[in-house]
Amino acid sequence: MATPTPITDEQLAPFRAAMQTIRTPGTYDKVYNDECVFSFDTPFSPGGLYVSLTNWQGVSASYLTSHSTKTSSPVYVLIKKVRVPKPEDPDKVKEEPKTMNDLLQATLPENRYDEVVSLELVAVDPSGSTSAIPFPQ
Repeated sequence: MATPTPITDEQLAPFRAAMQTIRTPGTYDKVYNDECVFSFDTPFSPGGLYVSLTNWQGVSASYLTSHSTKTSSPVYVLIKKVRVPKPEDPDKVKEEPKTMNDLLQATLPENRYDEVVSLELVAVDPSGSTSAIPFPQ
């Protein structure tokens, strides 16, 4: 595993300015991290999904600037997910499903794919430019 590169003060400056607006979700707060509140983009979309750390709404990259301006949310977590097919064992004999449950289990995405998740902390300034710090894997 590679050692993460140290974060400089210049990279942290936009995040330090916005620390007062970051909140943690409470017991009854809904976190919209599965789909954009404006479109049908998900973390599996090419641009990923930005989740606000102020009001926990998920937005796609095309709505990020307008959402940040409207809600005064300067800090987001970018969630990107990719499905990678699980390697098949060539020596294993493939059995035909005997029951409906076996067929259902064989077709579920969780059983056929591994999910690779990448996370980044993103700060959006009032002009619309972004700065990001990737989370270590």
